[in-house]
Amino acid sequence: MRLAIRSDSPNVARNLQSLAAQWGIEIADDAPMLLRHTAQGLQLVRGMDVTPLPGPIHPRALLAVLQQQPATPSMVTILANGWLFDPVLRSLGREGEVIALTEKESLLFAALWQATPEALSRDVLLKEIWSYDPDIETHTLETHIYRLRQKIEALTPTPCRIETIEGAYRLVL
Repeated sequence: MRLAIRSDSPNVARNLQSLAAQWGIEIADDAPMLLRHTAQGLQLVRGMDVTPLPGPIHPRALLAVLQQQPATPSMVTILANGWLFDPVLRSLGREGEVIALTEKESLLFAALWQATPEALSRDVLLKEIWSYDPDIETHTLETHIYRLRQKIEALTPTPCRIETIEGAYRLVL
């Protein structure tokens, strides 16, 4: 079994990696499963599926959850015009052409994709991706949307676009 681990806390990441090593799980950045620790808690990410894990979770219970996962998950999402989105590798690509996404761009794209055709509000995206409260003054979401749009619009033919609708964002195929 291969697993990628990401955490907001270096200590938690080290502990998770240590547990995985004890269990004989291979740790790799391009693994089909991602164990993500954020302010919202521990999550198991497989492609576009995000499963929150109950916290606190006993290590044996975590191992049982990991062992129950199918061996060959489909991580890649097919977009329009032959483009593929891979949330683990954080990329958009097709036939040898790959566009790298940052971690936050990939999380943003995945959130918008999961909500399609609905729009997600600014507050929801800030809370879900950055763990920010609605009252905080920041332009980080707008900056990331701008950069993600630049990358998407540079692709030919364009697989999708991001629309702004009254303080919300929607992915349109």
